[in-house]
Amino acid sequence: YTAKMMEATNELRQVVVVQQQQHQQPYAALQSLRDSGDPRHLFLRTVLELTSSVSSSSPAGSPYSGEEEMLLFHAVTGMRSVVLMSFELYGSALVALIRDVMLDLGLSSSCVSSSRPLPRTVRMACLSTAAAFWKRIWDQEEDPSSLSSLSTKPSQLDPAQGQALLALVSQRQAPLISTRAQLFSHLEHLLMEPFQQQTVTNNVCERATHA
Repeated sequence: YTAKMMEATNELRQVVVVQQQQHQQPYAALQSLRDSGDPRHLFLRTVLELTSSVSSSSPAGSPYSGEEEMLLFHAVTGMRSVVLMSFELYGSALVALIRDVMLDLGLSSSCVSSSRPLPRTVRMACLSTAAAFWKRIWDQEEDPSSLSSLSTKPSQLDPAQGQALLALVSQRQAPLISTRAQLFSHLEHLLMEPFQQQTVTNNVCERATHA
C-alpha cells in the first residue's frame, strides 16, 4: 500500500538513478522532464507524497533524509517551472490550490500533515514558488492588454487528469487565500503570533506572581 502511495516519488527517484547510472550531466534528466511539461505530474505528486503522513513510512517527527530533501527540492522547483511554463493550462482553481499549499509548506516549520520538520532549502523553494504564482496572477490582473484572465480560466488538462489533481491537492486543506488583502492579513497574523503568545505567557506569569 505504501509503495502504491509513493508511486510518483519512486518514479522520480528512478529518473535520478538512471541518470546517474548513465553518467549524464547532473540533473539533465530532471531538466528534460521539466522541458517535456511533466505530463504525468511527477513533480507535483512527489511533493504531495513526501509531505503526507498517509504515504510516508517514516515516523512522525523524523527528519527527511538527504535523498528525500534532494527529491523534494527538485520536485518543488521542477513543478514551479512546469506550471509557469503552461500557466493557463492548469486553470485558476488548481493553480490557486497549489499556490496555497506551497505557501503553507513554506511558512511551516514542519509539515502539518506529517509532523516531519521540512528542511529549510525545501521551505524556501516552496515560498519562492508561491511568490512566483502570486506575481504571475497579479501581472495578468494588472495588464489591460491581456487577452485572457486566469481568474476565469477553467483547467485545460484532460478532464479526468485535472479532476484527479484537483482532488489530490485539495486533500492538503491549506488555508485558502484568494486576494492580496487576505494574503497580507495571513502573513501579518503569522508574524504577530509569537508576540501574542509571549504576551499571554507574561500575563499568566504575572497573575501567578500576585496570587
